[in-house]
Amino acid sequence: MIRDITIGRYYDSESVIHRMDPRTKLMGVLVYIISLFLVKNVCWYIGCLIVMLVLYKAAGVPFGYLLKGLRGILLLLFFTFLFRMLYTPGDPVVHLCFEASGAPSAVVQGMDILRNRGVYLVPGQYSNSGGVVIQPQMITFKALHIIGSSQYSMLDVNAYLTFLDEHKQLHDCISKLGTRYHIEEVNRQVDGLSESNNKIVENISQLSAATEEVTASAEQVHGMSEQNLEFAEQVQQAVDKMRATADDLKKYL
Repeated sequence: MIRDITIGRYYDSESVIHRMDPRTKLMGVLVYIISLFLVKNVCWYIGCLIVMLVLYKAAGVPFGYLLKGLRGILLLLFFTFLFRMLYTPGDPVVHLCFEASGAPSAVVQGMDILRNRGVYLVPGQYSNSGGVVIQPQMITFKALHIIGSSQYSMLDVNAYLTFLDEHKQLHDCISKLGTRYHIEEVNRQVDGLSESNNKIVENISQLSAATEEVTASAEQVHGMSEQNLEFAEQVQQAVDKMRATADDLKKYL
């Protein structure tokens, strides 16, 4: 099986490639390998493959000889491709994106997932929710088409209705985008919300009462502190009088 692997082996021929300077061939191989790591586009990979096949043809190496060398590692290539396909995460790419959440961070995320020349519809931004940092090259490099939906005319409404009438197969899909609730369930949720609001009001009232009690206690402590200061001043005055009396007795003695 080792003898069947022809990759890396020298193939004797009198072609133009064989007669080239070895340093030129070495530099060409290095440039080719580096280009394989740098390119990120499928078209570039196809171009590199075409260049390799052209060089093989110019070198006079039969394609059967090349395929014979790949036969020995075909199983390894298959499992490598399978594992990369299953375990390599990819980026979601869409052609049409709707930003309907109203969150400022969602605007940039929508631009990230759009493909080149994608269409971006932004109906979710109706209020000032804060600034959004956008890199202009995200729009220019991808050639994005950004559409706002706040302003429209009756001609637009007519176009919408005409589109819906001509594409009846989309009605089921559009209806699934919304959620229907029974009136009893809506009322139950509203009642639950009212009860929650009442509990919040009660908790706020209790917190206010506790705050008032703490404030009253703090005022009492402050009043007691002032009384203690007055008593300390009276004691200090009494001590001063006793010292003055002691000094007068020392003079008579």
